[in-house]
Amino acid sequence: MSAIKNPDVPGCVADAMAELSQFLGILHKRLGNQLPYDILTNLPSGIIQRDTLAKHSLRLALVAALGEYLQWDAEQITRFSAELLEDSNLHYLAGLLWEHTNAGQ
Repeated sequence: MSAIKNPDVPGCVADAMAELSQFLGILHKRLGNQLPYDILTNLPSGIIQRDTLAKHSLRLALVAALGEYLQWDAEQITRFSAELLEDSNLHYLAGLLWEHTNAGQ
């Protein structure tokens, strides 16, 4: 590992932690909306099952939180989606999304 040349490492870390804190606040709010809806509406209607409720609620809360965090900016959401597909080794699908971003990869 090479030596750090940027003297503002603490500032970079502080900025990253501030972004994380902001995102976690949004996620907490979104899960607080989704979980009761799933318990009171989706579970009784059979849309979801009890054994999948927690993951379903968290997944939809994550989607809503990321949309809000990225301010529903189509470019940023497309980039994030491509990065998620890349990380899941779905390179062909990621490539299709990368074609629709301004900067590409």
